[in-house]
Amino acid sequence: MSTSLKKFESILSPLELDVLKVLWKKNPLKVREIYNILKPKQKVALTSVAVILDRLHEKGIVSRDVEKGRGGLRYIYHPLKDQ
Repeated sequence: MSTSLKKFESILSPLELDVLKVLWKKNPLKVREIYNILKPKQKVALTSVAVILDRLHEKGIVSRDVEKGRGGLRYIYHPLKDQ
């Protein structure tokens, strides 16, 4: 396990860490794309994933771009920190 991953494990919740691992494997991703990857593995709500991504953004761990789409704006996330 890398030093960076150990550091993240000590400061992030288990769901925050799971979301970050998804982003490390494949990015950039939208909230629904991350949700669809996590959903088969664990019981999680779309809104929970959105809140977790917002928290990770506030902590400076992920960045987000805004995309205009049908029905409004969408955020596209990518990690700022490497695994």
